[in-house]
Order: sequence, then C-alpha cells, then structure tokens
Amino acid sequence: MSLTPRDRCWLTMPADWIAIDASRAGATARTGTEWYSFELIRALIGLDDRPPLTLYHRLTPDAALDGSHVHHRLIRQRRLWT
Repeated sequence: MSLTPRDRCWLTMPADWIAIDASRAGATARTGTEWYSFELIRALIGLDDRPPLTLYHRLTPDAALDGSHVHHRLIRQRRLWT
C-alpha cells in the first residue's frame, strides 16, 4: 500500500522528536481508551519513516511498545494533571 502525500504530511513537519503520554496504553486492564492508545502507539512504532518517540509511563512499559528509536520515561508521581 502506497501512502499519498496527504497521508504522509506529518512527516514533513519539522519535528525531531515525538513525545506521547503512554500511561493509558500501559494499563493492566485495558478498556476502550487504553486499547486505542496502545494500538495507536504500536502503529506509530511500526512505521519505518518516523522521528524517534519518547513514551511517558506511570508503570513499567509493556514490551509490545518497544522498538528501535523508542525511549521510555517513568513518571512515578500519583497525578501530574487531571
């Protein structure tokens, strides 16, 4: 499947790095939001042509969210936002 320029437009943005709050993706009992986050991050990791990712977690990262150019950061505070 070939991507159109519109599908690849985010690759033309001047981003050297993408940082994502992956706390929902790392939940042990996933519901809709958690599954959505998990699958979206997994799809980004699977792309060949993308900038490096930093994933911020509350718990130990899921092994399925690991890959080349993926960096993990643990935030051990109870709440930073919400």
